[in-house]
Amino acid sequence: MQTDSSVEGSYSFPLVFEKSPKVNQEGSQWTDCEISDAINAVYKNLEKLDSYISVMVTVLPIDYIL
Repeated sequence: MQTDSSVEGSYSFPLVFEKSPKVNQEGSQWTDCEISDAINAVYKNLEKLDSYISVMVTVLPIDYIL
C-alpha cells in the first residue's frame, strides 16, 4: 500500500507500507513462520509510521501545530 501524504502540500514524501505476507488460504491455521512474518511486517510498518510522524512534527511550523 502506498499513500502520498503532505501537510498543505508543502512538506511531502511518500509513506510506503510493506504488504502483509501471503498466507496459505487452504490451511485452517497460520504456521509459526507465517505468524512471525506477519508480526515482523507490522513492526516494520509501525517503525516507518513512527519515523514519518517524527519528521512531520519536527518540520511543521509551531503555529500549524497549535
